[in-house]
Amino acid sequence: MDSYLAEQSSQTYEREISKISKAINNAETFEEWIQLAKQAKDYHYKYRINIDELISLISIKVRPGLYKNSISDQKDQILLNLQNLLELQKLEIPVGEIKNVIIEYALRWIEDVNDVKKIKAFKGETVVQDPDTSREILKIINQLEIAEEKTQEKLKKLNELFPVPTEPVPNQPVYITQRSQIIMGPPIFVRSELNVNQCKIMWKGKQIAAVIKTYKEQGGYKSLKKFQKEVGILHKLSGTSRFFLDFYGCFCDEVIENNVIKYCSNIVMEYCQHSLSDLIKSRKDQNTKFTPEELGSIALDLLEAFQSLVNHKIYHQDIKPDNILITKDGQWKIADFNVSGIRETIERTYSATGVHDVIGTVGYMAPELRKAYINGEGKAKYRPERADVFSLGLVLYQCETFDDISRFNENPINREKVLSNVRLPWLRELLYDMLNFNYRERLSFKRALSKVMRDTTATLDSNAT
Repeated sequence: MDSYLAEQSSQTYEREISKISKAINNAETFEEWIQLAKQAKDYHYKYRINIDELISLISIKVRPGLYKNSISDQKDQILLNLQNLLELQKLEIPVGEIKNVIIEYALRWIEDVNDVKKIKAFKGETVVQDPDTSREILKIINQLEIAEEKTQEKLKKLNELFPVPTEPVPNQPVYITQRSQIIMGPPIFVRSELNVNQCKIMWKGKQIAAVIKTYKEQGGYKSLKKFQKEVGILHKLSGTSRFFLDFYGCFCDEVIENNVIKYCSNIVMEYCQHSLSDLIKSRKDQNTKFTPEELGSIALDLLEAFQSLVNHKIYHQDIKPDNILITKDGQWKIADFNVSGIRETIERTYSATGVHDVIGTVGYMAPELRKAYINGEGKAKYRPERADVFSLGLVLYQCETFDDISRFNENPINREKVLSNVRLPWLRELLYDMLNFNYRERLSFKRALSKVMRDTTATLDSNAT
């Protein structure tokens, strides 16, 4: 098999899939199915095995137990049900309508125990409220994806009655909340309004390397709002996927520069020494192309990473090699969410017109954004996800060719001609669809990922050199 999966035969894959499938059928507890789901995910990440059938089988197996326990008025069972839902969501295992039933009964428990509707008070009955358990329940539900508008509205009202701390600080690990918890290291990036420094922190009982990103302003709500959004995204994504940086904390303080007091907003997060930009430059300097196997792995990983962002209802809006980091173990990490958009906010503001702010790095912008930028327009009509797809297409093209792409998005191009120097047929076909100048016809990340998984597992270019 002439592909980056060549090291493992298809017979080996089938054998492993069959083994896990048999184990799923023999398992009897929720914990066993969760462990098997994690095992299946590990095989998917390592060997790019399609595990859709295994995930569907696990979904079928866990539903009866979830349904049996879903209608409960016991707080311990309600909490367990919600924790199980959260675990399933992290593993992307769908459970259908049972999820809504569990959430609805949990919210109803909060209303009944705390007599939110004042029914018990009206009847003269004694009310023994339980705000602590209510907050514990709400804390879990707030992490679940909820589609029902009525449920969202009820959740909003209960959060107002029993507010959950937005940034809970557990005993272990201890989140960074002040500069005294940090040992500052050398600078990585310095500007008048933004510094990025290496640092060391205590985390889970060990001293580890981290990075501190500091926004410096003389004041103003606008800078604080950007900081809050970026912190919210990092905190939400941390620990949910191998593609996202670990979030270690945040704090605000003041510094004096040239006799001027500056308001500092600081974010502490996982440290990565190198970026995809560094890797491309190194390979170009050495005149060493990425192998077909490496390109297949890069394309699959990055498409999966940005599809994960879409699953979290986030658009990056500044995709470029500098914002794709690499850990010392070779794991990709998506960075820099200071201009990223959250879908609910974008849709609430612009869904009627499809007009959004023009943001990003001009050389990697989708053409519909670059045109507006060159014309000095602050807004343009585009779809944020499709714009991100074009940007990632440019990144993948650059990985393959090392070409300067700074004006690639300026004018409509002859894609067949430009992509003729792409060695791999599957990559050439993928980029043809990702780099479509008509955003309405451009692929989504989901379709692009499905396409590349199908094509790379079938064949790369047998004539590639």
